[in-house]
Amino acid sequence: WYLPSFDELNEMYNTIGNGGSESNIGDFENNWYWSSSEVNNNYATVVNFDNGLTYTNSKDNAYRVLVIRSF
Repeated sequence: WYLPSFDELNEMYNTIGNGGSESNIGDFENNWYWSSSEVNNNYATVVNFDNGLTYTNSKDNAYRVLVIRSF
């Protein structure tokens, strides 16, 4: 189990999340999710599964995590 990278998380949003043609068949919460893609020691990238927005934010913030076994 691991935290997906930004690219993996973004692809999940675009295929089985709200960005997919079948609209959220993965049944994800409409919320921000952390990726494992770090900008530096203090910042990492998050993806919003409501609308697909991405953002770099401080690791001090609390967001949801989505762990995956394989991609």
